[in-house]
Amino acid sequence: MNDTKDGKYGYNEFITVIDNMLNDKEVTGCDLLKELQKTLIDEFSNILRRHPCTRNQSEDLFYLVAGELYEAYVCSFSLDPESISLWRNYGSGFGESYAIRLILDNIKDVYVSCIEYSNFAREGRFLPVMVLRKIIDMCRNDKITKADIHKIIIHTIEFFSAWSIAHKDYYWEYEKEVRLIKFVPVDTKPDGYSLRNGVFRPYIDVQIEKERLAEVIVGPMVERYNAARSIDNLMGSSGFGGGQDKLKVRCSMLPVRF
Repeated sequence: MNDTKDGKYGYNEFITVIDNMLNDKEVTGCDLLKELQKTLIDEFSNILRRHPCTRNQSEDLFYLVAGELYEAYVCSFSLDPESISLWRNYGSGFGESYAIRLILDNIKDVYVSCIEYSNFAREGRFLPVMVLRKIIDMCRNDKITKADIHKIIIHTIEFFSAWSIAHKDYYWEYEKEVRLIKFVPVDTKPDGYSLRNGVFRPYIDVQIEKERLAEVIVGPMVERYNAARSIDNLMGSSGFGGGQDKLKVRCSMLPVRF
């Protein structure tokens, strides 16, 4: 992902909230809560690992799923096929750009998540505060014992693993992002590496059925109609059907200025 904070917000905010528990008299006066707090901080900190080889010293992020650590590979799409910002940012400056529309229902072993956008500065800590408040209340009412701590930590981290990867700051709301997320066990060897902005990024191959490709959109500054015709011929020769079954190819509707 090209945002160094992407996917990490939930973890970092939760650690901040846990730190603030130190000032809560209800916590400092309860040995069980103090032990829970320390263990949560240790475990959340272990999930975020510093990787020394990346250009911007970012951290690798791991996710806890069903009690096991996984890495997440992400492929991003948008619900908006006619976004000037997305064509500009991800379409080679408009020059030689194409978009594809996929049918994403029921892809095997891949999670499909529509991103939720939040104003983190204003409301971001509401959810972790609410979760911890519930834990504190359960401790005070003797509904949690020392034997429950490990189970609480596992469920809490799993919850925020899922929450973090599906939330972004509201500044990016215009992207209307939809993510395909593939969880793989930690230390799984990638299928290859791509080079972007001087950084080698690992990727894995995911097989998607040909029938899921529903449309090809020619970018707004491509020499449109000849390009559409050539793509149409290419797709037909590649087994994407003909006649009524032919793959739909169209030109972007965006008016652009040269």
